[in-house]
Amino acid sequence: MSNNRKRGREGCLNAMRVISVKDFAGEPGGAESGAEFCQDWLLPVFKTGEKVEVDLDGVLGYPSSFLDEAFGGLVRRGVPIDRVYRQLKLKTVYDGLLGQIEASLERACRKRQREANHHHP
Repeated sequence: MSNNRKRGREGCLNAMRVISVKDFAGEPGGAESGAEFCQDWLLPVFKTGEKVEVDLDGVLGYPSSFLDEAFGGLVRRGVPIDRVYRQLKLKTVYDGLLGQIEASLERACRKRQREANHHHP
């Protein structure tokens, strides 16, 4: 019986939450909207340690400021970039979005490293 419970817990740990951006907004706004998406939709999942798939399709487009705040914001709010890559899966038919999000993550990571180096000479 204990083996069943153990498997059940492992199943929960390996669960993947699916978030569809179109449930947040049909037409995502700029930086403020991206920060809200990060804070209210993404960060709570990252705090649980769950994996998350973000479905980016079905909206009218993305301002780069939304992507910077929504995804780079994870790193700026203290989620280590390796954890972001481990927990986050992106789903989209638009390959260009993936490159934009990766660039946002890398910029946020570099900025965080510069700030850490600045505070610790």
